[in-house]
Amino acid sequence: MNGQLAVLYQGEQVGGIYDWNIDIRFEHLVVNKSRQYTSHKLIAALSYWLIKVPHGNEFDAEFYQVIQNNLVLMDAGKVSIDLPDRKTLNRRLYAPLEIGWLGVE
Repeated sequence: MNGQLAVLYQGEQVGGIYDWNIDIRFEHLVVNKSRQYTSHKLIAALSYWLIKVPHGNEFDAEFYQVIQNNLVLMDAGKVSIDLPDRKTLNRRLYAPLEIGWLGVE
């Protein structure tokens, strides 16, 4: 799944990411001749922006996609992101990001 925009929150909006991609990978484990499946979300983005200096690397995120000129919420949950620059505000910062999915609260 691809999208154009995600908003990052830590109580209030602190920034967002552009041009994200979510892949879901399935793994299985055989236990007593039966398969147990688990899924893993792999999330990446091409750039980000900050409007406030974030505290820590965990965020509540809302992932949006543009469909027929409307922003549509596609996914939401808690993520972890190691941002390369946490102090530059109000600018688009180009850096490939690997985003860890922590789950839904």
